[in-house]
Amino acid sequence: MVQLAKQESSKVAEEATSANNQTSKDDVARLLHLFKDPAAQIHWSNHYGVLNRAQLDARRSSGPESDAANSLSCLASIFNDYKNFKPQNQMVAYVYDRATGGPEKKVPYEPCHDDWAELANHTHDLEPTNLAQRNILRDAAWIKSTWK
Repeated sequence: MVQLAKQESSKVAEEATSANNQTSKDDVARLLHLFKDPAAQIHWSNHYGVLNRAQLDARRSSGPESDAANSLSCLASIFNDYKNFKPQNQMVAYVYDRATGGPEKKVPYEPCHDDWAELANHTHDLEPTNLAQRNILRDAAWIKSTWK
């Protein structure tokens, strides 16, 4: 009986881990928005730039030199912040929702502009701020591997 309970418990843990490792289309859309976010540009520049000696030595400290040396960790922190980082699907129209205090996609969806109606037909289901994903924390390694 105990053996069966342990097997079921490990099976549930494996399923939860595999679910956390799967990248959804909403995650990819959120990562693309992170690349274009002005607040994240310094971290992308640091990731692709050449670090100076002070920045390399600061990997285990705090401050701007440490942020430069750990740029992917900073990007992961922004990515995981569903409270402040709220990208939107730019192909569809949004309305301000007083209850949530933020933008909500119109239902049924409408293209945000007539010229983008065809694109909206293909991308209306993308939701870069999918709150169902907020409990899945992404780390620097996930940012790096997914971006590649």
